[in-house]
Amino acid sequence: MKKDLHNIVESTINSLDNIQRAEAPAFFATRMNARLDKHLEPKGFVLPLRRPALVLAILLFFLVVNIVMLTAVNNKTSVGSSTENNTATLQNFANEYGLNTSTGY
Repeated sequence: MKKDLHNIVESTINSLDNIQRAEAPAFFATRMNARLDKHLEPKGFVLPLRRPALVLAILLFFLVVNIVMLTAVNNKTSVGSSTENNTATLQNFANEYGLNTSTGY
């Protein structure tokens, strides 16, 4: 039993006699350091708008929204009736929540 164990240990040690040093490819350390440094650098702000078609679509969307808003402002009813309507709405809100009563503070 002891002899079998001794033979196994000896064969394992003898197998290490043929081991050679591993060779790295040329400039391996330089490439590895460059790759590690690349991951350490802070990334700057990158615009997701790299496609001209996407930029054009977004600009057209904002143009349409602006035109709709401008036409909505121009089509408003007269200022007097709008002010009266706002006053009535505020008065209804105040009545609903009991904000009309004055306090004695």
